[in-house]
Amino acid sequence: MKIGFMMGPTLTGKQNGIVSQALTWREEMIKQGHSVYLLTPWETVDWASFDVIHSFGISAHLDILKKIKEKGAKSIAISPIFDSERPAWVMKLLSYTNFPYINCKTVWSAFRDSLACADMIFVRSEYEKIRLEKIFNLDLSKTYKIPLSPRFLPDEAIISSKREKFCLHVSILSSPNKNVITLIEAAKKYGFDLRLAGHINSVSFEKYINQQVELNPNISYLGVLNDEHLRECFNTAKVFALPSILEGVGLVALEAASLGCDIVITNRGGPKEYYGQSAKVINPLDVDEVGESVMHFLNGNTYQPELSRKISDENRLSTLIEQMISIYST
Repeated sequence: MKIGFMMGPTLTGKQNGIVSQALTWREEMIKQGHSVYLLTPWETVDWASFDVIHSFGISAHLDILKKIKEKGAKSIAISPIFDSERPAWVMKLLSYTNFPYINCKTVWSAFRDSLACADMIFVRSEYEKIRLEKIFNLDLSKTYKIPLSPRFLPDEAIISSKREKFCLHVSILSSPNKNVITLIEAAKKYGFDLRLAGHINSVSFEKYINQQVELNPNISYLGVLNDEHLRECFNTAKVFALPSILEGVGLVALEAASLGCDIVITNRGGPKEYYGQSAKVINPLDVDEVGESVMHFLNGNTYQPELSRKISDENRLSTLIEQMISIYST
């Protein structure tokens, strides 16, 4: 198949979760013999030559999908990556905010309009599907759940080896939804070794992190990690904590779990669906709940290696991409 991937611009490139998801899928599709093009505005595109145009994320670029269909695109797929926790009535109102005369239209309205020309919508969790159906009246007959898959293949010997007693967190640390401040407060209160990594897109937050590292010897900042260093951290950390107040899946936590980390995960959104009973699911605003859950694993309790096996069985990338290609072909 000839497939075109498209999405709106991002600040962090491959560090962005949506970009990472798309590139991971693209790599596996190519392995399975398909051609996948990353479409940009810097080239002329023969839309009719593609079997599928697959759009990622919700942004103003969705307005072009109807015109792409008119230009001869055979099929349109959308992965909305919808994480908003705003009340459904607010989101529904925003999705109807469209005043063409004064050129006033929300991205949520662009998404609602794009659903009419979409042949398939891919969601990452039941939670995401329910939210989209409630707000945008999603057509469930053309909605398919394709869970995310970790990029790294586990090594049973490494997973089962003795782990270092520290808690790892990787994200865009300055993003308020990642709730890093609560995790830091838990580390300060319970005294566990906390290692933070990822982009910091705020000067004031960078000052805050530097101050916390200077004042608390059990807290460290590892910088922005490449894949090799990231995998090394996953292979050695005892715990990975993601106490987000807003999270769609939390791919980085899934990858950590695949490589042997025990997981402390937020109870908000779809992430908890990926772990069943094999993670500590916490209220992200409760410092004690976060701290006690991290300490639970640092004190020797574990769901590994069974958790890694569960992820390998249920989220095998090759199998899920085969399913997606089959859906593309219908």
